[in-house]
Amino acid sequence: MVSVAALSFCSRLSLPVMRGAMCACSLVLAAKAGFAQPLPLSLNLDAAYADTRAAMLAGDADILCIGDSLTARPGAYFPFFSSRLRSRYGDGGEGYRAISPWTGGTFDPNWSFGYINTDNWPYRSLDGMWAGIVTPTPTLGVISRFGPFARIYYQTQPLGGTFSIERFNRPMTYVGTNALAEGTASIDLDIDDMAPFGMRIRPYFTRVHAELQRPTSEGPFIVYGAHWSSGQPGVRVHRAANGGWGVDNFIRRGPSFTHILQDINPDLIIIMLGQNDGRYVPSLYASRYSELLNRLQAEVPGAEIVIVTTYRSNINEVANLAPAIFGVAQQRGLGFINLRDAGGPYQSYVDRGYLDPDMLHFNDAGGRFVANLIFDALETGGASLASPCNDIDFNNNNVFPEDQDVIDFFDVLAGGTCPTATGVQPGCDSIDFNRNGVYPEDQDIIDFFNVLAGAPC
Repeated sequence: MVSVAALSFCSRLSLPVMRGAMCACSLVLAAKAGFAQPLPLSLNLDAAYADTRAAMLAGDADILCIGDSLTARPGAYFPFFSSRLRSRYGDGGEGYRAISPWTGGTFDPNWSFGYINTDNWPYRSLDGMWAGIVTPTPTLGVISRFGPFARIYYQTQPLGGTFSIERFNRPMTYVGTNALAEGTASIDLDIDDMAPFGMRIRPYFTRVHAELQRPTSEGPFIVYGAHWSSGQPGVRVHRAANGGWGVDNFIRRGPSFTHILQDINPDLIIIMLGQNDGRYVPSLYASRYSELLNRLQAEVPGAEIVIVTTYRSNINEVANLAPAIFGVAQQRGLGFINLRDAGGPYQSYVDRGYLDPDMLHFNDAGGRFVANLIFDALETGGASLASPCNDIDFNNNNVFPEDQDVIDFFDVLAGGTCPTATGVQPGCDSIDFNRNGVYPEDQDIIDFFNVLAGAPC
């Protein structure tokens, strides 16, 4: 029954305790044995997150998220996960973003690009996206601003050209890319807080600036992306993901991937792949996954690694890869989050309205759900995945216990909008507080107040 304290609190807020309103949440279980194979919900999370948590608490940490469209596209978990980490541990900046039309850049004709949802030789950059000039012409690229400080990564090569960077209220910067051999270099720039844009990039022509002592080579150049930082203590969360990608795309990345990865030098790498790897039988997938991990651990040996299975989409072959991923994590002693089972069956994503109209990719609500699941799992060492109840931070604003969680819980229970479900804020937990698949119901309210008062679920 509802405690006297809970009833008093409801009365004070003029929030009635609901009675008799119940609906059954539809659950669909797969028939195939491999699809339904039970797995631990997590593994090694305390150990795999400890050093990164310490670095974040000290005010300087980098986390890299490797994935496919469920990490890269609008509605992906990534922006909500990044926002929640930076809200908890300090906003160190947006991290790596490719320079491309798909990351806020606008370009005149005659630019070349690495494209979204594809991956072409020579497999450049962290995510296959970049922008460049093959034949220098008077053309301009405008790069969006993601923070006050940017480290620009670019290709160096024999007969490489020079490009100029124009920033608001800053002197012109000239970058020469000519080198004896192909490689990757970077330049650090500050961006005016009042800048209407991040920067303008255009080819440099000696005939225009012949009187200046500048690099003089006119030729091709490529800019990969920028590492955006705030200049303040905190964590930066970097994205290395593209649509349609799987484990092979990261195994075959070219040298620029290595150079940028080592410069970022992440404290933690989170990998969520598999949605595009259903063609593999599990044993072969485990081998390919290990090959990717061999590369990452050789290139950034100090990074902790957490592997996340992809969600239980309506593709049996994809769901059947989860045991192989678990086996790899277990063998190597890596962190593991079983999103396949912890996130619920595919139909639950449909019923809760977590998917785009294509019925595969997350919408914002789905992205928030997955982001909160991963964040809570890391913060609790996996305990949140096995808990019979949600936590008391209902609105996920990192402040608890507080009255606002109770207010928001009843507002959402009554059909209202979660106040933290705006922009890239994390949104609220499910009103099915006790996770029994029945909501709304009195028992969720009873359990919420009992846990709020310190009792077990």
